[in-house]
Formats: sequence, structure tokens, C-alpha cells
Amino acid sequence: MEKSPLTENFHHVGLIVRDADRVAEYYESLGIGPFEPFAVDVIERKFRGKPLLGAQLKIRMAHVGSTRIEIIQPVAGKGPWGDFLDRHGEGILELPPISSEDMPDSACGHRQSFMIQKIA
Repeated sequence: MEKSPLTENFHHVGLIVRDADRVAEYYESLGIGPFEPFAVDVIERKFRGKPLLGAQLKIRMAHVGSTRIEIIQPVAGKGPWGDFLDRHGEGILELPPISSEDMPDSACGHRQSFMIQKIA
């Protein structure tokens, strides 16, 4: 089978879930991980033309080779993460072949719109 440049190396996979800890534990039981915990406050970002006020996420991250797995749980506020979960249930939200740091500002203007804190 011929390799596709699009699918050969994904930068990360973003999974939207209802319980990030449970999903991380499951993947770790399969030998994937360990997953590091992060708390994220969304700042200076809009969703459907309105500011995201009080949006918070619980994220667990691990690497499989060069690909990062992000398990994302919306915990407070409104935003695209909870909207996806409400409309579609748990699943893959994003699968970009490049990192947001490699995208031009016009394509990724939200780069500085998160306060990320690693949980000890």
C-alpha cells in the first residue's frame, strides 16, 4: 500500500470526551501513554461571534511516536468542544497534519487564546 503524505504524519489527534480521566486510563491500559494532565482556561476567543466566557477544558496529553494524542473534556462554559459533544457525542474533533505553530497567523489566529497549566 502506498503511503499518503496527508496521513503519514499527523501532528496531533484531538478527541472530545465526557470523562478525560477514564479515557486516559483506558488508553494507558493498552500501553499508550502516560498521559499528562492539563487544565485550560480559554481566553480572548470567540465562538459563533460571541466571546467564550468561562470556558474551561480538562486535557490529557500523550505521544505515540511523533503524534500527540489530546483527550479533551469540556468542564465549564460554552464553546466548540461542548457543542461538538452535544451534537455528535464523543469522537475525533481534529486531526491536523501540521501544528498550529506552523500555520500562518491568518489561519490560526487563536494561538495565544489559551491559558494552559500543567497539573502536578
